[in-house]
Amino acid sequence: MTSPIAITGFACLFPEADSLSSFTGFLKEERPSWREATDEDFSLPAQQFFSSAKGTPHRIYCLQGGFVDDQQALKPDGWTENDWRNLDPSWRWSYHVARQVLSQGGIDLEKAHHPRGGLILGNLSFPTRTSNQLTMDFYKEFWERELRKACALANFELPQFLESSSTEGSQHLSTASGPAQFLKRELGLGEYTFSIDAACASSLYAIRLGCMALRSGEVDWVLAGAVSAADPFFIHAGFSLLQAYPESIETSAPLDQNSKGLYASEGVGMVLLHRLEDARSQNNPILGVIRGSGWSNDGKGKFVLSPNPVGQKRAYERAYEEAGLHPSEVNYLECHATGTPLGDRIEAQSISDFFGEQLPLMGSTKSNVGHMLTAAGMSSLAKILGAFESESIPASIRINNPQLPEDRIVRTPSQWQKTEFPRVGAISSFGFGGTNAHLILQDQITETSEQAIENSSQHLTITGFEACFGGCLDRLQMSAVIDQHETQIRSLPTTRWRGMETTSAPKASFLEAFEIDLKELKLPPHQKEQLIPQQLLAIHLAEKAIQDAGLEYGSKVAVLIAMETDDELHQFRGRLQLEAQIRQAFGGLIDDEHSQNQLTQLIETIRQSWSQPETVNSFTSTIGNLMASRIAALHDFHGPAFTVSMGENSVEKCLQISKWLFAEEDLDGLVLVAVDLQANLERMLSIKEDHILGEGGGAIVLQNLDSQNSSKIYTALDDLESQSDQLNDLFGKCGAAEGMLKLIGGLLRNAEKLQRKLQSDQKPSQENPLTRRVVLGSDPIKEKFQMLLNQQPELKNWLNRLKSPKNLDQLSSNQMLPPGFHLYTPPSHHQAHRAFLNLRETAFRGMVQNLLHSNRPAEFTQISPIQEETPSPEFLSISKNSDRNFVSKTLGTITGNTFKIDATGKKVVFDHQDLLEFAGGRIAEVFGQDYAIIDSYERCVRLPLDPYLLVTRVTELEAEPHQFKHCGITTEYDIPTQAWFATDERIPWAVAIESGQCDLMLISYLGIDFQNRGNRVYRLLDCTMTFMAALPRGGQTLRYEIHIDSFAKHGESLLFFFHYECFVGAQMVLRMDGGCAGFFTKEELDQGKGVIHTEKEIQARQQIQQTNFTPLLHCNQTAFEREELLHLVQGNPSKCFGGEYDQNQKNSSLRMAPEQLLMNDRILNVDRKGGAWGLGIVESEKQLHPDDWYFTCHFYKDPVMAGSLIAEGCVQLLQFYMLYLGLQTLTEDASFEPILNLPQIVRCRGQVIPSDSLMTYRLEVKEIVLYPEPFMIANIDVLVEDRIVVDFRDVGVRLVEKKTDVINFSILAKPDNRAKPAYDEVAIQNFADGSVAKCFGAHYAPFDARPFVQRNPCLDLKLLTRVQEVSGEPRNFSKPASLIAEFDVNEMNWYFSDETSIAPLPACVLLEIALQPCGFLGAWMGSIFEFSDDDLHFRLVEGHAKLLERPELRDRKILTKVQLDRMTRFDGQVIEHFTYQLSTDLSPDHPFLEGVALFGYFPEWALERQRQRYPDPDWQASPELPWLDCPQLGHLYLLHQVQLDPKGGERELGRVVGRRLVADMDWYYPCHFHDDPVMPGSLGIEAALQALRALAEGTPHRSKSQKVEWPIGSEWKWEFRGEVRPGTNELTVLVEVLEKKKLGQQTEWIAEAIVAREGKRIYRLPSISLLV
Repeated sequence: MTSPIAITGFACLFPEADSLSSFTGFLKEERPSWREATDEDFSLPAQQFFSSAKGTPHRIYCLQGGFVDDQQALKPDGWTENDWRNLDPSWRWSYHVARQVLSQGGIDLEKAHHPRGGLILGNLSFPTRTSNQLTMDFYKEFWERELRKACALANFELPQFLESSSTEGSQHLSTASGPAQFLKRELGLGEYTFSIDAACASSLYAIRLGCMALRSGEVDWVLAGAVSAADPFFIHAGFSLLQAYPESIETSAPLDQNSKGLYASEGVGMVLLHRLEDARSQNNPILGVIRGSGWSNDGKGKFVLSPNPVGQKRAYERAYEEAGLHPSEVNYLECHATGTPLGDRIEAQSISDFFGEQLPLMGSTKSNVGHMLTAAGMSSLAKILGAFESESIPASIRINNPQLPEDRIVRTPSQWQKTEFPRVGAISSFGFGGTNAHLILQDQITETSEQAIENSSQHLTITGFEACFGGCLDRLQMSAVIDQHETQIRSLPTTRWRGMETTSAPKASFLEAFEIDLKELKLPPHQKEQLIPQQLLAIHLAEKAIQDAGLEYGSKVAVLIAMETDDELHQFRGRLQLEAQIRQAFGGLIDDEHSQNQLTQLIETIRQSWSQPETVNSFTSTIGNLMASRIAALHDFHGPAFTVSMGENSVEKCLQISKWLFAEEDLDGLVLVAVDLQANLERMLSIKEDHILGEGGGAIVLQNLDSQNSSKIYTALDDLESQSDQLNDLFGKCGAAEGMLKLIGGLLRNAEKLQRKLQSDQKPSQENPLTRRVVLGSDPIKEKFQMLLNQQPELKNWLNRLKSPKNLDQLSSNQMLPPGFHLYTPPSHHQAHRAFLNLRETAFRGMVQNLLHSNRPAEFTQISPIQEETPSPEFLSISKNSDRNFVSKTLGTITGNTFKIDATGKKVVFDHQDLLEFAGGRIAEVFGQDYAIIDSYERCVRLPLDPYLLVTRVTELEAEPHQFKHCGITTEYDIPTQAWFATDERIPWAVAIESGQCDLMLISYLGIDFQNRGNRVYRLLDCTMTFMAALPRGGQTLRYEIHIDSFAKHGESLLFFFHYECFVGAQMVLRMDGGCAGFFTKEELDQGKGVIHTEKEIQARQQIQQTNFTPLLHCNQTAFEREELLHLVQGNPSKCFGGEYDQNQKNSSLRMAPEQLLMNDRILNVDRKGGAWGLGIVESEKQLHPDDWYFTCHFYKDPVMAGSLIAEGCVQLLQFYMLYLGLQTLTEDASFEPILNLPQIVRCRGQVIPSDSLMTYRLEVKEIVLYPEPFMIANIDVLVEDRIVVDFRDVGVRLVEKKTDVINFSILAKPDNRAKPAYDEVAIQNFADGSVAKCFGAHYAPFDARPFVQRNPCLDLKLLTRVQEVSGEPRNFSKPASLIAEFDVNEMNWYFSDETSIAPLPACVLLEIALQPCGFLGAWMGSIFEFSDDDLHFRLVEGHAKLLERPELRDRKILTKVQLDRMTRFDGQVIEHFTYQLSTDLSPDHPFLEGVALFGYFPEWALERQRQRYPDPDWQASPELPWLDCPQLGHLYLLHQVQLDPKGGERELGRVVGRRLVADMDWYYPCHFHDDPVMPGSLGIEAALQALRALAEGTPHRSKSQKVEWPIGSEWKWEFRGEVRPGTNELTVLVEVLEKKKLGQQTEWIAEAIVAREGKRIYRLPSISLLV
């Protein structure tokens, strides 16, 4: 036997498992892991492409598959979330698994380089999710252009299904080698690192190659495994073409005779391999020992996809020979068995033939997890390693009619106990094309190796070759070109890109066409059955080299192909995706059968124009390893055959493998082919290469021959001198074929030894060859499309009619596919609500509509990359002087050599000179000449000029031009030590706010002005500022981290949403949230109506109770001129207000901003008792002149007053009033500072421009506090003429002693330095009425397909805004779990409309705020998985709540802290126990409400049984008492009538009965819950309290003057044993008073209550109370 190899680590990411132990546990559950694919899985509307009929063109007939939970691939330290998520899953998952397995094996992950470590990774050469993102926009741009011409609509756009990616383009397009190259770089692996593709046998091939590498002595350890993470849609579409899936009425059951197909799955698994002696000496864990393995190729067979039992048997024989074992020693065989009828039957035959009567136990893990393709062998290996550890072989499931003897199939768990004798397991893997492998494992090994491989030097010689590079179609032409130094680099051939290019193509060494002999290659003559050019070229080159070497038919020859993904494969998806895009774009016009027919004809016309056969042959030719298998099949070669990928090093890796193969295998020869047709549209337009691309391929034959065969030898491999630079000058860089170019170039240089072969000794051509010219590309698509349109006048007329005005609005705009949306379904009420929440609140919609003067309701769509009507500039490099190359780490982040050193010695992206140039010079000088056209526009986005340019440098830029998605910029501002704007060295509010101005530069860099074309200008709309620390001082540096979060489009107007954080060092000083800005035409701005206060706002003001404040100093003057205000600028309040204000040199620093910043020229009026709060109104004005400094610098050619200066004026006015009232008398040496942690809200609904002559401020004080530090909070309106252009709410200023600067009074909370919430509003909304999987992750996806699933309330009952923190271990209920949630209370919300409601909030609202986070935590913990096969209803069971304090809650954040204490399962039901506390953001550590809640998950039968057991109430309404009508209170109109009995009840303290007529259309059903409507129990409690209140007040008609409150310290209790669903007719509430307590002027009413449905009791409320 050969030297055994130890498995010292195993890690995986499989569907339902992220480790060996969890996978073993999953197998024990004996259930499948596959589910139906979702829109998110495909990034396409899955149902639109589904047809249950097998063989339907362009359709998928099976949606089942296994999908990895992407959240399980944990972000490593040192990675940003953005960088991590922008890696393709094949990279992320592989990196995660590699780190896990290396850690298990004791490899130091902190070590930067592991030169003696290697990686061999099985991987498909298919498109991936990320490579799709890189390519789909090319097709979209092209077809938008053509359809615009056809429809004569200049603005026609197709919807965007995939966000464009700006990830590492070259490697993400190189899907075959990308993961291996990434792991090599990130883990510092050695040179023995590469990818292979042996189809479904890739895992075992990778392990065998790893063993060879170890036995060669060239490595100390090897990672071996495979990843299967190709584009799921491509996989499903391809396997539907192959008809490899079962139909909907059939099943997949490997090893069962009734199985009709496979289910494809994702997954990645890796093992760490050491030489056994090394593992023992290093005390590594040994999970198992590899005794031997064997591989083979079927050779000649019936069909390339039909397995051959002879080839499989050959792999068995080689494995047992290498292991030195007899087949009878195997205890358990993990079969390849995928569930395909032919494959399973042939495997059963080969097993029976080889093992005979001594069959081992057998099974297949694919019955549990489906077929993981390249990674299939890793799931089989995991099953055996887990069985070694658990001493039990898991059952194979779903087998009712076995293919093999029943007693040998493990259908129930079988013990496999460890003994003194080794346990032996074996694994089979058989891939497409007859790629066979068999691996033998033991759990232990005692004997030493009997036979080590002698790694003697191999005399490998080249005995045959052929080449085809650039315009050279064979080696003779190539030799002549090299001799004559004739370049092959040229312009793009007219047919190569099929006319789809939207920009000029770089030059390259294009291969335009080549010829093949179909008869010689045994290929079908039909054009539609033709293979893709990549495979045809590889087979053609191999055939010529094999003929040249004279290899014998049927010999043991290996075939290796060095290759990379053919990027044109993306067009397969592109064609199908285009159908969905067109149906979406034209969907609004399809209202009759004729239109439907024309749309179908249009799609068919496009298919014919952009044609590619969707046949079995066309798809199988996309499978990389089939190139090798077809070559082997042509000559009946039965050595291993597979592909190798490692970029330009692919051939080098093949040569390494060749040496191992010749050392360990008795090979007759090895055919090495390299091919790369990389000069395609997809690659050349996605990547900016620093070299010229070449393409083509070559083939050599290697044999181990001695000098006796010298007549057959060209040269010894080791003697060959490869050529490089000169060849690249002629042929370009040839990608995966680069190494072959150099090898053959070296061969052709050796002219003397080539004479024999090159001219005289070629094999004669076949008689009557069937020659076909293979052209790369085809006739231009647009010409064919136009020709076909001209042949269909009816279709052409229909398209022309689309430009009529009535149709323009129905054509969809450029949309992204929002999470959870189906593009082919009209938006439902809930979908519209969800889209609305993703942008802004209702007021924002109205604002934009008013601002843009729209005549129809505002409609918002997310925006994808903006496309030009004409070809856009190529944003492949952005440079200042064409010499600054931006090289991305990821996502276009500008790093590395893009930095330069500014005047201060800091590394920057843009220095101050660049910023000055951007503010008033040529933008192309800053961003590069691609932006030159913007400088020709009259107006564009600019930074302010000096003196209001408040940025010193840009240090980071994470963005990519034309990619309108999340991006960021980091800037710094060095505050001058003697700044013109400073007061006592402190900067003013305006400077702190304005220094974050580089959102302007960021949006400009994205390319917004290519769309605006000078017609639209930037204006701020919304933001919220929160100061976190004292105002910075001169000499400090402000750092702003600015992020644009999302985009929206309203008509032609672009809006973007952004935020920033300002730091001094590590201290956050200022946070700006909720930023929203837009781009508007002059007409739109002129039509702006300003801020319009809603009726609700006006009503809310009228409800405010006035208070009084006695000034600390008195001034009778109520109007002041500018000259008087200047005394406050100089710090002399006594000269402004009078001698009483003289503080005898105290508060010398207490002054307003310098005169140049004085934004109030005159105080018009001071009313100390004015305003809704009675605390004062101050009005002032500012005179405006066109040449004022703030117009001339803000902005260049677009003068407008900066919003920060308007805010400064507001702050100054508040400072004035604080001094006027004498608050400074409470301090000795104070300065004005912002109130910390107080959100200050700005709404801008107009502009202040030079033509305006006057700006007016109106300040209204909300709150004045004196101790422990004086502060004041106010609302301020800013008016131009009679329009409110700015509404500034909650402006807060405090007086701080300069020696403290400490927050020490209760209004202020701890600085909020938290990260983004764990679940934001979009995620919460998804849990309420969207995709549960979008909220919690892909493993919840099966529940999205259920009729209903646990939800949180939505719409008006959604009283949970975000979840800030969540902790616990999902699905582990043995430990407590907890979360902290927030709800933003808005005084405009519906529950404030009832001015007589219970304080501090209506009971139902306060209880829902407490209870909804409980449900969220239960779902996050995975409660719905407890009985995952059942549809469970989520219901409140019982609980209690106690009020501890009664804080003011309007416009506050309520924090809910929840803990899940325990969970109980019984009889298919779940009960969970929660505790909760409520506090406010002002006092987060002081709860004002606490309580307990029990929730349950119930199947329908349990609720039905409950309904049958409803008891009768103890008492009913009296027939003698009158029914009184209740007032209609909007949502809180819960009781329609009440019957009052003041002396009723057992205690004669009072009894009341209320009733409600329930309608199926009642408002709460759609809110609670989505798809499972039920009235919330909190409304039942609210109804009982309303009844009690009516009794206490003697009437249901409430008095506004009478205050009703929830008593502090009083506990409310509830028990729910029923529910109110649609179909209910009447609800009755019965309340009986238990006790009345006199508390001063108020009385506490304590009562019990029941709620009855149709006369049957469903709720019991043992204790409720009110203070009246």
